[in-house]
Amino acid sequence: MLIIGPGLKGQDLHWTQFWGTPLQVSPAVNGLGDGDFQIQTSWRSQWKGVSGVPYQTQWVQAEWKKIRQSNWSDGLGIARDVAGDGQWKQLQVLGNFARVFELDSGRTIFSLGAQIRYHQWQWNPSAWQWGSQWNGAFYDPSLPTMENQLLNKTGFISLSLGGAWIQNWLSNITSQLTWGSYQLWSSQWQMLEQGNAVQMRNTASFQLNYMWNENWTFRYATILQIQGVQKEYTHWLMSDYYWNKQPWNLMCLQTGLGFRANDAIMLFGGGKWKQHQLGLSYDWNVSRFSVATEYRGGWELHYAWLLNKIPIKHPVRNVCPDYY
Repeated sequence: MLIIGPGLKGQDLHWTQFWGTPLQVSPAVNGLGDGDFQIQTSWRSQWKGVSGVPYQTQWVQAEWKKIRQSNWSDGLGIARDVAGDGQWKQLQVLGNFARVFELDSGRTIFSLGAQIRYHQWQWNPSAWQWGSQWNGAFYDPSLPTMENQLLNKTGFISLSLGGAWIQNWLSNITSQLTWGSYQLWSSQWQMLEQGNAVQMRNTASFQLNYMWNENWTFRYATILQIQGVQKEYTHWLMSDYYWNKQPWNLMCLQTGLGFRANDAIMLFGGGKWKQHQLGLSYDWNVSRFSVATEYRGGWELHYAWLLNKIPIKHPVRNVCPDYY
């Protein structure tokens, strides 16, 4: 259901594999992941049972770590979302940068980041049916909608800030704590006569990694997101099994079990091979909304390509001895 009116605020995009969309979690995590350069893509399809047409979301981001031979990192991202047969569409294009501070020989890392984003909302009025178009017997699209919307497209920009703290407690225990304030400031969007500012979204995430031995690593990950009256609280327990940890021949199998409070139970499977990472998850809706979704969940696919800088070895020139 879509309400066109002063109460329309718009909700940001949400992901089950939130670690695969780091620029959506906090602007400060730019450059904290693996690889000097990385491209990450995500695709999500859910709620097909509501209207017969699934809600689909796509995301692509690129990050450069220390691109300027300093502690600065840069990133770009683009997201697209289409909500069912109502064709409510979101488009987001963003630029991100972050500054990393290393303390105690790298055992403690702080990061601060900022993000500027362009948002576009669009909907197709002809795809919607309104109560005023019900003639008492059937839906009649020739009747006026009696809605006061003026525009079917609007755009605005926003500014977001975030922070991150990584701590290497022991050689086999590390943690990462992040926060993000999205739409901390935004220009006004306008579909009606008066403009409105989009609601701010606050996020807080925490990850704890425990390397049990050379092969097994276990991880707990959680994220809390609040936007207006909407709250999302997600927990994950995950395991990584490594056959090989050498970067040029990395091989790892990943599994996970997750729970989103009052919403869904989730399963995850994936792996790492050399510079490639792949993850697939499925959400089972367990909320009261499951009747509307016909107990169908949502699929989410994530792929990442990582590239590390390869040092160039300069040849050593030996001067040939003189022959007499």
